[in-house]
Amino acid sequence: MAAIRGPLGLMALHGGIEPPTFRIARKVADSVGASLYAVVQPGHRDKEGHLTSILYDRAESPTLDAFLGRVRVVLSVHGMNRRDMNDQVALGGSNRPFATRLGRAMRVAGLEVVDDLDLIPRYLRGAHRDNPVNIPPHGGVQIEIGRDLRRDAGKVSDLTEAMTEAARTHEAGPVIPGNGQVGT
Repeated sequence: MAAIRGPLGLMALHGGIEPPTFRIARKVADSVGASLYAVVQPGHRDKEGHLTSILYDRAESPTLDAFLGRVRVVLSVHGMNRRDMNDQVALGGSNRPFATRLGRAMRVAGLEVVDDLDLIPRYLRGAHRDNPVNIPPHGGVQIEIGRDLRRDAGKVSDLTEAMTEAARTHEAGPVIPGNGQVGT
């Protein structure tokens, strides 16, 4: 599913198998007029059902290519399942200033946030250059939401509102420079 609109993009690459990531991305995108790219799979998960983000190839998908060609910065919404982080949100990706702004909004909403890349497990950092979150000119933020947090409707609402506010602030503010590579 895609909606090509504004220069801010929201992605949910594992919608369906990482609920409610698609719902969150769609609500934020609709609220601020952002572009949306989502892959909504059946609601079960098996090893073949999860395509690692760096394997999404814009050359294989005209829709993904159109999305990445339109947006300047991306918020990519994911779900994580780590016993030690299931009540947290981890903010990776190459746009560290936007991650900081987003983390601030989430903390104000009462959420526990990890936005220091050194404290996020390498496989959750969203830092690889081939990850779609890092392809737009100003990169983006990979938002990994813990399983327990995703199951709490009140926390999901708080998270969605914090993301919406940070997205509005970003859209109204100056363009954040850089598509810096951060780790691998």
